[in-house]
Amino acid sequence: MQSENLNDEVDLFELAKKTWSYKKFIFLVTGVASLVAGLYAFASTPLYKVAALIETGYYKNDKGEEVLVANTSEVVQKLTIKYIDLLKDVEGLEYRIQKISEEKSNKKFLNIEVVAVSNDIARDWLNKIVGDLASEHHAIINVYLETKRIQLANIDRQINFLKNNTIVAKEQQIEYLKSIQIPRIDRQITYMREVVIPEAKRNISVIDSINIPSVETNIALNKQRLKAYEAKLEELQANKNIKMGENLILKQMLEQGLYGQISNLEQGIISLEQQREVLLTQTRPSAQDRLDRLTSVELENMQAEKDTIVNDRLPTLQRELANLQTGELNKLLDQRSIVELSLNPYNYQNTQIVSDIVVSKNPVKPKKAIIIAIAFLSSLMLSIFGVLVYDSIKNRINKEK
Repeated sequence: MQSENLNDEVDLFELAKKTWSYKKFIFLVTGVASLVAGLYAFASTPLYKVAALIETGYYKNDKGEEVLVANTSEVVQKLTIKYIDLLKDVEGLEYRIQKISEEKSNKKFLNIEVVAVSNDIARDWLNKIVGDLASEHHAIINVYLETKRIQLANIDRQINFLKNNTIVAKEQQIEYLKSIQIPRIDRQITYMREVVIPEAKRNISVIDSINIPSVETNIALNKQRLKAYEAKLEELQANKNIKMGENLILKQMLEQGLYGQISNLEQGIISLEQQREVLLTQTRPSAQDRLDRLTSVELENMQAEKDTIVNDRLPTLQRELANLQTGELNKLLDQRSIVELSLNPYNYQNTQIVSDIVVSKNPVKPKKAIIIAIAFLSSLMLSIFGVLVYDSIKNRINKEK
């Protein structure tokens, strides 16, 4: 075991010795490779990087919730295709979009990194990308705002119509009931009670106290006169002392006169009895029916109509007016306030850079120190490996000789 360790130490020592014997070659190769790498690193065009955090535009809905004008992941995909995938094979560009990604912690943000031959060019292209995106999103916000303005105008028209038409119409209906219809019914009721009904009662009273008694009196008088004429006729017919000649003719004339008077009285009595019958069976009941209708139907209908207006229609209209003035109007005013609030600038925002643009003071490409270090180490290892291989081949050739 000790012999093997000794051999290993000898071999490592011999290996180091052989390597050192070729130190000039190794230093030359390593130096040349490092020099070439340094020349490449310093001769390559430096690239500077700028980066920014972008906030996607939004507006707040009626519930106060933010609504993005575009899906951030779709925006990232669109920008990646436009500025990375389509430009990756284009030569001679002074800039490259290095990265476009969605912020994992908040879906409304995205990161954009741009590299270019100078910070100014990189910054300009970053601003251009964000500006184009903001212009596109600004159009969406304008459509939303215009929709809200139209909605606000519609609400204003509804409010004006409610104030100037609907509410005014209700007020006019209420005023018409109060100042015209109810007073008119009151006048009709008063006229009915003070004029029409008393007149109907007077008509009945005239029939009862004047017309019927007058007819009955006339009937009685005519009957008395009829009896008197009949008595005279009987007396005349019973008188047999009247002789022939002129007295007989006079008697006949008197009889004819009495017959005529009796006939006229009988006709008069019949006519008066018919009048009495009409008064008792038609005129008096008709007058009573009219009085009953006036007091029991028409007057009650007028009072019922007034009660309906006072207790039903008028309170209903007043409730409807109160509902319009408080409920409907306040509802529209609340809607108007919400829409007006949504139009305030603090309730919407366009896509923008939310932080200062991060600018690299030093070039991000090429990495000079790394390039030179890698070239140095790789050339050193290759040169050592090369001289060892060369020495091994050389020793084998010498042994064969």
